[in-house]
Amino acid sequence: MQRDVELLLDDQHGEAARAQFLERGPHIPTLMKLVELAVDAGRDDVVFAAQEQVADAHLVAGRG
Repeated sequence: MQRDVELLLDDQHGEAARAQFLERGPHIPTLMKLVELAVDAGRDDVVFAAQEQVADAHLVAGRG
């Protein structure tokens, strides 16, 4: 699990890993966990991007 977290937050490969991780469509609990992990890791860039995806997912789900 730790390796998965490191990969998702990695500068070089993280963006592609996150895209692949979420390619089946936005999953709000998963996105929220990504926000949490990114906050803990101090990765503001990932936090902001994931928060945007959470907002978009809520809109798509009709919860916004």
